[in-house]
Amino acid sequence: DNLKKRKCEVSERIAREHGKYLSWFELDLAALDRAYIKKQMDQASLLSTIGSRDLVIELSDKEEEEEKDEHGHTKPKQQSLDTFKSYIDSVRRSKPHNLDKSVERALSVRKPYVGTLPLVGFFIKEISLLTFQVPFSASSASTNCTNEVVDLEVLLSEMSSSYDATYRANCLRTLNDGLSGHMVRISALSLSTVAGSWDVENKERGYTSLRHRRNLENNCSEDVVLSLLDGVRSAGVPLCRRYYTLKKRILKVTQNLKKFTWSDRDAPIDIPEKAAENEQQEEEEEEEDDEDEEEEVEDIVTTGELLGLTDENNNASGDKTATTTNTTATTNNQINKPPPRPQTDEKVSWEEAVYYVYRGYSKFSPLMADMFLTMVKENRIDVPAIDGKRGGAYCSGVTPGIGPFLLLNFEGTKRDVAKLAHESGHGCHKILAYQQGHLQYQSSLSLAETASIFGEMIVFRDLLSHASSKGEKLSLLMGKIDYVVNSVVRQCSFDRFEELVHMARQRGELIPSELDEFWMQTIKEYYGTPGPNEGDSPFDSFDNVSHLWAYVPHFHSAPFYVYSYAFTDLVAGALYNSFTKRPEGFEERLLDLLRAGSTKNFVEALRPFGLEPTNPSFWADALESHLGGLVREAEDLATELGYI
Repeated sequence: DNLKKRKCEVSERIAREHGKYLSWFELDLAALDRAYIKKQMDQASLLSTIGSRDLVIELSDKEEEEEKDEHGHTKPKQQSLDTFKSYIDSVRRSKPHNLDKSVERALSVRKPYVGTLPLVGFFIKEISLLTFQVPFSASSASTNCTNEVVDLEVLLSEMSSSYDATYRANCLRTLNDGLSGHMVRISALSLSTVAGSWDVENKERGYTSLRHRRNLENNCSEDVVLSLLDGVRSAGVPLCRRYYTLKKRILKVTQNLKKFTWSDRDAPIDIPEKAAENEQQEEEEEEEDDEDEEEEVEDIVTTGELLGLTDENNNASGDKTATTTNTTATTNNQINKPPPRPQTDEKVSWEEAVYYVYRGYSKFSPLMADMFLTMVKENRIDVPAIDGKRGGAYCSGVTPGIGPFLLLNFEGTKRDVAKLAHESGHGCHKILAYQQGHLQYQSSLSLAETASIFGEMIVFRDLLSHASSKGEKLSLLMGKIDYVVNSVVRQCSFDRFEELVHMARQRGELIPSELDEFWMQTIKEYYGTPGPNEGDSPFDSFDNVSHLWAYVPHFHSAPFYVYSYAFTDLVAGALYNSFTKRPEGFEERLLDLLRAGSTKNFVEALRPFGLEPTNPSFWADALESHLGGLVREAEDLATELGYI
């Protein structure tokens, strides 16, 4: 509560200062002497204050009247302004949609008190405080199946990590029931308010479509975004259903599954090795891997000693109990020596997770690996899942010289290893881009996930190469495909849900039952209609899913943000495909992309890799090579192991 109060105080102060700057800049800057303007720019940091940012724009606009090139574009006379060209261009793109300065000032000052911000903040706080009683299941491998009370993140982790189908189904029912009542009403009120505000502002500011405002911020054309969404519907959805058909077959054999339901969507798979004749060959291959790994360890030892990683300075987020993360301080010894490879039904310790991410990053970019280990050493990662903590995982860049900081809800699952690799990629991206300054280090959403998803893929491929059997490889592949399907197909289904919600909000206030209907409509559009006869879905039922829209925070805090996950996952997949085909010089090309921050749009950024995202076939090709390639790998292994 004290932290929340402090956050509100800071938000209110920012709003007041922002309003003051806007009031000051209502003066006619054209009448000011240039020497006076230069003095103002010298006094206020161009890298940290909103006032200086607006001054740069106003000054640039004045120069636009003085000199243009043959295309009618501004030719700044002052060399220092060239540094901020990307930022200036981004502000100019939105300038036609800005309101009168007095109106903007009034909106800015009132923002912390009225409108969507307080309501969305209340919704997020209530979600973080929500608790559920975990159903008991004597046969579950989970350590938390004792009717204890847990928060949302732990419940979701329990459901996605259990090998017991009955327990997973009970977790889903507990989740859906727990969201009903007051929580679904709060979420509906918040979402209806956000959608209503979005609609009003779109009309007042002259945006021409639901996503126009978000696309402008992402520096993506409407055509490119619609091409992405259409591509996922036409090519991604069939791949998704094909994959779940495979997963259903495997679960029926390995877990004696009777019905494939929504709670089985992210179920882990423990596949026993059936090809006994391969055991000797696999042992020989593993011995060769161990010899190679000893060479890798020598490099890791040097890095660990250089960074001074010790028990004392690496307690990444305070106390971590064995019931949540089983973590202790990460030591030189634990980093330098490979930990025992975990079995599929065991938790991954924090030390193991750090080691896996470091090892994977090291194989691609020693620089990024060192950045990751430095973030661990400097306690920049808030690790455990605890009550009252914000859910999910994210990375905050803050500002150059201060950030980055990472938040996790680490429960020791293999998905948590992927999340650590993902968020650490964000951290490396921000560190590399800090050289662009506060105004331009943040990439647009179209490129912001590049390092994170690419980092995930590098760590995944490293883990796959160290798998001890075909069964373990298939298990890892299925987990990775789960993640890609969720990032691509599921996120685009979220966008479709938002589309239905925002279109309906134009007709009036929304109530929970309407949102339930939109949610179910979306699920059927993307995952098919269950049914033994006329159904076109691999799922046998969609029981206990009607309220699951109520806990997704992006619908409230960033409307139409979700398609960026699909966008960047497919871009990262295309980049990885480029890396496998042309590895020479790839690391430096990728690091240059990351260092650019927002100074390059996604078309310019991808050109050195031979990728053309404006090509209509780009998304279909990316889906086929990325998601399709993973599905084919899994199908081939499943065939070898006798599941198909």
